[in-house]
Amino acid sequence: MTHSALPLLIDDIYFGERDGLHEYMKQERLEANILDNSFVNPPKVKLQELYTGARYIIAGPKGAGKTTLLWHLKRSAPNHQSKVILFKSQIRKEDRDRLDKMIDMVIVEDQRKFKVEADYKTIWEWYILKNVVRLMSPESILSGHDIYKDIAIILEADKRKFNTLYEKMYLNSAKGQVKISFDIGMLKTELGAEIEARREQGDKISLLDLVRLVQDALPSIKLKVDYPVRLYFDELEFFMSEDGDGERDRRMVRDLLFASYTTNTICTACGLDVVVYASVRTELLNSIGGSTQEINKIVNAFGVVLNWYHEDVETHPVLTIFSNKIQNSEIMKVGRYSEDVWKTYFPMSVRGKGIKRYLLDIGLHRPRGVLLRIISAVGTAGERDRFTENDFLDTEETYGAYMLEEFVDEIAATYDEPATELIISLFRGNHYAFTRADFDGRLRKTSATNKAAKAILERSGTDNLLKLLFRIGMIGNHFDIEEAGVPKNRQVWAVRGATEPLLEKRFVLHQSVRKVLATV
Repeated sequence: MTHSALPLLIDDIYFGERDGLHEYMKQERLEANILDNSFVNPPKVKLQELYTGARYIIAGPKGAGKTTLLWHLKRSAPNHQSKVILFKSQIRKEDRDRLDKMIDMVIVEDQRKFKVEADYKTIWEWYILKNVVRLMSPESILSGHDIYKDIAIILEADKRKFNTLYEKMYLNSAKGQVKISFDIGMLKTELGAEIEARREQGDKISLLDLVRLVQDALPSIKLKVDYPVRLYFDELEFFMSEDGDGERDRRMVRDLLFASYTTNTICTACGLDVVVYASVRTELLNSIGGSTQEINKIVNAFGVVLNWYHEDVETHPVLTIFSNKIQNSEIMKVGRYSEDVWKTYFPMSVRGKGIKRYLLDIGLHRPRGVLLRIISAVGTAGERDRFTENDFLDTEETYGAYMLEEFVDEIAATYDEPATELIISLFRGNHYAFTRADFDGRLRKTSATNKAAKAILERSGTDNLLKLLFRIGMIGNHFDIEEAGVPKNRQVWAVRGATEPLLEKRFVLHQSVRKVLATV
């Protein structure tokens, strides 16, 4: 059942998908452009800096629109030679397992302690170079054709095998060495002599030597003006696990960011219009450990951090995204649009809050939070042409389950599954308002019989756990103060721009998950 007039049925409005990648894929299948037409520039993000590659890391909390921004960059420049690589989907677990056969072990300092750790930077530099060369074509080369062809041979950059990470790269049992699987006599430049000089044990060469030779040769290549190269890494995800995969994947994400930085620095220095982008959650960056400060320097210099907080509710950019989507849905269906979609489709208020303020506060002032709140209500309102307050009240548990998944994913960047489950359990059945002492008492009481709770106390402590929960928006401060003898309510939330919680003040659990966690 569809309408041919305004207002549309709720089911006929395209609000979006939980996953930004899936949303773009669905739009392409439908041959629709609602997502592109509804795009809103995140606050304080200068798109021109991203287009040119002056900035190339997109960071932000879960649901902040990192994937949407990355795909917008790609789709805004159709003439670019470009490729999106999905870390989580395309570089599978078995691929990551095989990486350990190719990497070196290095000694690193972490919080004044020394430990042996896998170093994935070189393998990522090789992988990035291989994909960059694949994106180039003979037609795009202005000068340096012979060097380009030799590099393609050395990297075995076969354009027909774009997604396979390890094809034809023969592995040697010795760490950091690869077998030369091409005829050195095929090379037309001095690279042949350089490789010959670095041979070890016949047909083997250090992967580091191979990568450095290619990087040193890049300045000899000049691209035509109309052939920029863009490589996009998305889905830089990992989840801590008891089997150690999460720790390994965390180092892989860290080293991929370092390798992207190295490649971009080299390409900028030699005048190649090549940019490697990466989108990554800020909580993943916070969990990286000893290298966090070094990573943060790179993000500060070359990244954008998405934060949608905006004081004026009426002009809030997150709400503009959804008014754009509704109006574009209307245009696509009937050729015209409502002047005020909020009055047309939504109730004036929910639980005493104006609808705009309600959606922002319940949705963490983020695109996906607001989206999840709306699509939860669609389940009961779909066959009507207007939401009611009850559509939101009756779907609080559905929405709460969605948001709990979001928070769990954020926690899982730092803690393994047993610890994550334990952290969530500390809220179940308890009062939604609590103090630091309350929370510490719950954790210590549980630690007497629970290994995960004991490990949290020993490794991070109550305060660091509270800071993590504050950063992801699961908890905030809510307390009363007195100004000039007048009592006033004060709230402190990361989603409203605060950087640190007030540990000595009262905390509250975010309202979105209170019901699903059966708080009182």
